[in-house]
Amino acid sequence: RDAFRQVGLFRPYLTTGGDADICWRIQQETGWAIAFAESAVVQHRHRSTLAELRSQWQRYGRSNQYLHDLHAVPLNPPLSTAESIRRLTRWLLKEIPQHVLRKSHSSKNHSSNDWITLLSTPLSLWCIHARSAGQRQAQLASKAKEIESWEVR
Repeated sequence: RDAFRQVGLFRPYLTTGGDADICWRIQQETGWAIAFAESAVVQHRHRSTLAELRSQWQRYGRSNQYLHDLHAVPLNPPLSTAESIRRLTRWLLKEIPQHVLRKSHSSKNHSSNDWITLLSTPLSLWCIHARSAGQRQAQLASKAKEIESWEVR
């Protein structure tokens, strides 16, 4: 309660990244420390389609840009086309053949985790590009800088 009294509450017009924003304000404007709580339970929803995954990572990108605009948080740089091609080429020429060889020598059934492992490189590139698109699209509204004060409550 004391930390919220010092920094205010959430920014009601910030469309994404409000949790991170309030953490940055607490760290920058108070003597309070944010610590890892090992016994904390975090629940989140897994995305089940590529469209949902892309939308989530675009929100992450917008949030990154907003935090950069509000707190000078460093941005994640976009991947160059050359780096994307290098990673995909490595995946095609090294990771897929290694995966196939391991599976051909294994008598175990293939699980869904095998597919996730095999697809991790293109999925991570998909997410990186979606985050970059979100950063490019982000436009922090002037009202998003408003912070709701404790006294309103």
